[in-house]
Amino acid sequence: MKTLLRQSTVTLMLAAALLAGCEKPGDVLPKEKLNGALALEPGATLKFNSALFAQNLMNSFTGKTTGYGFAIAQNGGVVTKISGGDSRRLMDGHHPYLPTTRQGTSDATQTITALAVLKALEAKGLDENTYVWQFLPLNWNIPAANRKITVAHLLSHKSGLKYIGYDYASLRATMQTPTTGYGDAYFKNTAVNYHLCRVLLACIVNGAGWYAVMPDHNADEAVSQFHRNYVRQLIFYPSGVPTSIL
Repeated sequence: MKTLLRQSTVTLMLAAALLAGCEKPGDVLPKEKLNGALALEPGATLKFNSALFAQNLMNSFTGKTTGYGFAIAQNGGVVTKISGGDSRRLMDGHHPYLPTTRQGTSDATQTITALAVLKALEAKGLDENTYVWQFLPLNWNIPAANRKITVAHLLSHKSGLKYIGYDYASLRATMQTPTTGYGDAYFKNTAVNYHLCRVLLACIVNGAGWYAVMPDHNADEAVSQFHRNYVRQLIFYPSGVPTSIL
């Protein structure tokens, strides 16, 4: 698991360097570091070329997605805003994709959540083979069928759990509903696995009893806020993402 954590952190660091634009103007970098988004100018100094980078992004998106939108900032200001296609599929109603269109990140956050859960487990001297039920709130009446589900089953979508909803009360209901089966034969990519990790992460770090005495609404807000803070402080910040963009 330590190898996985190190590899994931390296990936985050590379992404952070690109997203945050933390290289100073005039820094000389190997051209391959920014995937062709550097242009050779007079004086043999390599600098970030926002136009070339924008074109590379457009080439990557065009014809491969329903729509896209992005803005590029350089030297403290937005230099490019580009969008194309629709923010919804035609069957869902036409609406143009704009640079300001709000977009749920969906599955893109799963890698971050998995890294956070693994990091929290490692801090306790545990690994992904730990049983999930051992960490969940004490007032969740988890049936025997669900007590063999491990963290690895959640992270790999092999828990067999039923999706009921994403809020705290629904996640409790999910864990109180016997699984249809867990393991490789029961793989199903469902959001419930990672929604549950939001509660799991908070319980691993703070203890299950902390949330058992809270009303559902309060517990939902508490675990959600903890997830955000944990990821910011222990995943993004050590990876080089400036706090100003979080």
